[in-house]
Amino acid sequence: MDKLNRGDIGEIKSNNNPHALVKYTMECVAILLDEKTDWDHIKKQILGDASLLSRLKNLKGENMTL
Repeated sequence: MDKLNRGDIGEIKSNNNPHALVKYTMECVAILLDEKTDWDHIKKQILGDASLLSRLKNLKGENMTL
C-alpha cells in the first residue's frame, strides 16, 4: 500500500479493458469498501475518489461483516 500513488491509480483507471487479475483485485477492493463491483462503478466512483488510498489504509478489519 505504501508504494501505491495517484499515478498508479490513474493508470488502472485509464484502462477500459483491464487484465483479469487487475479487475478481480479491484472487485475485491470494492467489496471491502462496500461498493458495487461492476467495472464502470469501480472506474468512476472508486478509482476516481481522491481519498481512495487513505480509505484503504484506514480500513478496520473488525468493522467488516461477512
